Amino acid sequence: MSTDQQKRIKEIRNRKLQRERKRKQTIRIAMCAAALVIAVIAIISIVSCSSKNNNPEVQVMATESPQSTETPRSRNIDQDFYASSCFMGGTFAYDIKDYDFLDSADFYVEDGISVAKALKKSEDGTPALVDELNKNTSYKKVFLVFGEQELGDDTDEFIDNYDTLVSKVKRYQPDAQIFAVAVTPVTEEADEKSNKGITNKNIVALNKALKAYAEDNNVVYCDVYDAVVNSNNALPDAASQDGVRLEKSYYEKCLVYIQKHYTDEEMEKSKENEDEKSEETSKPESSSSSSSSSNSSSSSSSSNSSSSSSSSSKPSSSSSSSSSKPSSSSSSSSSNSSSSKPSSSSSSSSSNSSSSNNSSSSNSSSSNNSSSSNNSSSSNSSSSNSSSSSGTQEKAERLNLDR
Repeated sequence: MSTDQQKRIKEIRNRKLQRERKRKQTIRIAMCAAALVIAVIAIISIVSCSSKNNNPEVQVMATESPQSTETPRSRNIDQDFYASSCFMGGTFAYDIKDYDFLDSADFYVEDGISVAKALKKSEDGTPALVDELNKNTSYKKVFLVFGEQELGDDTDEFIDNYDTLVSKVKRYQPDAQIFAVAVTPVTEEADEKSNKGITNKNIVALNKALKAYAEDNNVVYCDVYDAVVNSNNALPDAASQDGVRLEKSYYEKCLVYIQKHYTDEEMEKSKENEDEKSEETSKPESSSSSSSSSNSSSSSSSSNSSSSSSSSSKPSSSSSSSSSKPSSSSSSSSSNSSSSKPSSSSSSSSSNSSSSNNSSSSNSSSSNNSSSSNNSSSSNSSSSNSSSSSGTQEKAERLNLDR
């Protein structure tokens, strides 16, 4: 092959290489352009998104979104009612603190604590739970939540410990109104399976004793039992997972129930209703007592009249007996004396008999005014005595005349 042919072959190869390089460069340029376009589009989209986020309408939606996610309790629970208040007790109060329902209330709680334990210092020297109230903080309301741990135990012992607790609270917080919170019911399943005394029967008995104590000691009884109990006198199954501890929504129901029924106005109304009921119940008692007093007075008056009649009848009989005795003495004297003297003695005896008859008749008339039955008996006895005395006098006169 000649040199000229070799040169041509090389030129042809070089031209092909150059064309291939140009094509590759074109492809690279196109790819770079496409990448650049894509980058520009991405930048534009990012800028547009950021501009949308800076839109005032979107900001308004952003500020409103937290309100839409708030739980209903923020609207239902009156934070002002629970301001300057504190809760002390066991599981119920512990869960209210744990769910963070209240903004400004203080909590002195321990899960599963009893009243007796709340009165004692711990082994490490920590003050008793109730002594936490003996500080500089003053409260308007103190809610005592106890009784879950005492179910099935001696109720009298629980009330004694509760009274000691209330006495300390009154001493530490003299300006506070004390609220005794009832024990909430358990589900029917938990009631049947319970082997520790946590039954609705024991809960009702303890709440009854707690209510009686509260009424006698200027303590407000908060009947949250009624706030959650169903028609079967048990806790609804949906209200608790374990049958004893309430779900969050049911704790909220209890707080709403307290703030609705135990305001100053509501407590004043309930007090007025109780006063009216007590007045209504006292009216029949007063009427019955008045009737009994009238009956007793009438019976006493009748007994007095009968006693007066008996007393009046007694003098009449004595007078008749006295009138009969002088007549007999006169007859004996007339038989032993002279004719002139016996006549005078007989006349005197007759005058005595007449006076005695007069006195007996006056006595009989006075007894007639007091009692008719006694009058008749006394008058009959006096008349018989007077007739017998007059007969003896006539016999004496005849003897004297004969002599």
